[in-house]
Amino acid sequence: INRNGLAPGTPAPLFRLPRVDSGELSLEEFRGHPALLVFSDPHCGPCDELAPRLERVHRERPDVKLVMISRGEADLNRTKARQHGLTFPVVLQRHWEISRLYAKFATPIAYLIDERGMVAAGVAMGVDAILALLSGPASRPSDLAAASTRG
Repeated sequence: INRNGLAPGTPAPLFRLPRVDSGELSLEEFRGHPALLVFSDPHCGPCDELAPRLERVHRERPDVKLVMISRGEADLNRTKARQHGLTFPVVLQRHWEISRLYAKFATPIAYLIDERGMVAAGVAMGVDAILALLSGPASRPSDLAAASTRG
């Protein structure tokens, strides 16, 4: 099993997961838009530090779709989302199933996915690295496609 994360230019593995608020979310819904996939856990201290900062980014960067892929009980995740005032989607994976597809078993980590559904940058681990994904030039929509074709 690869545990080193996916390389830039790799097609982002598709998923459909239950949302903590209701319904389901599919990665395909973001096609045509850059997306930030943030892997989290309600028992993760750094994830708690990151969550309100992600909400600010979500409000400041509507051009980038944000989704949190969490683990654990739906009720606990709903409580955490309310506690941090999260308005972006929070979905639940079971038994690291999506982490396995994305080749990284840690939290918090994130992947920036370009408009074509390709991994635009290497896996970001930790609060600062995740936030840096959205502040660099490769996070601008016009640059994402070019970034994912570099190798």
